[in-house]
This record gives sequence, C-alpha cells and structure tokens, in this order.
Amino acid sequence: MYQFLLITFLSFNSIFIKIEQDVNPKHLTEKSVQKMIGETFKGARAIKVLEMYMGINYKDESEYFYNPTNGSIIIHLQEEIQSLQIIEHQVDRELAHFQFLIDDNIKIEASYYLKTGLASQIVAHEVDQNTGTFVEMETKTQH
Repeated sequence: MYQFLLITFLSFNSIFIKIEQDVNPKHLTEKSVQKMIGETFKGARAIKVLEMYMGINYKDESEYFYNPTNGSIIIHLQEEIQSLQIIEHQVDRELAHFQFLIDDNIKIEASYYLKTGLASQIVAHEVDQNTGTFVEMETKTQH
C-alpha cells in the first residue's frame, strides 16, 4: 500500500516538475527587453519570444498558453499566431510588467518577480466587439 502511495506521489510530483518553470530573470530586465519593444514577431519567432515568458503546449492543432509558475491555462488558440508585439515593459523594485499583443486582438498582461522569475500574475484580454476595448477574458477557445 505504501509503495502504491509513494509511486502515486512521485508520479504526481513529476507532473508539477514538468509544468513549473520559472522565467529566466535575465529575460525580465530593461536591457534585454528594450530592443524587442514595438518589434513585430511573426510565426515561429513569435512563439519563441512567448516561450521565454510563458509555457506553451500543442495538442490537436491548438496552442495552449499557460502560467509557467502554477500551470494554469491562460488562453487556448485554435489558429496559429500570426503576429506578436511586446507593447509595454516596466520594471519596478520587485516586478517586471509586460503587455503582449497577439494578432491585434488579444492582450496578455504579465508580471514576474525580478529575483526569481516566478509569475506574479498573468491575465488575458480580448477586444470587445461592441466597444472595441480590451476586456478580461475567460480561458476559452479563440477562432
């Protein structure tokens, strides 16, 4: 019985090890981000930039973006990302704050602790069709 529990615990623990990954703190500094602000990344380059700041999994031709610290899904896209921009980056005493713009209609706001690279908060917004402003979105499929 104890062997079963130990194996179950180790299996469960390894899942968290795969999910949890801190952002490299050197990717949070103004020096490393400044040259990317305003640049438009397309295709594989867009994914490569996002992978520095969040987790990405692929399943059934979909992309799942998740919080690298706790594994919670931020957004699920059925279509490949066409473009990505880092539209804002600010650093204060403890945190680095980012705003990512995906395909001009999804904005992700993310904050990371400078010393550890752990995510403090990551929230996705989409353009409201009625007002044209960004509103917080629930985790759902985007078309």
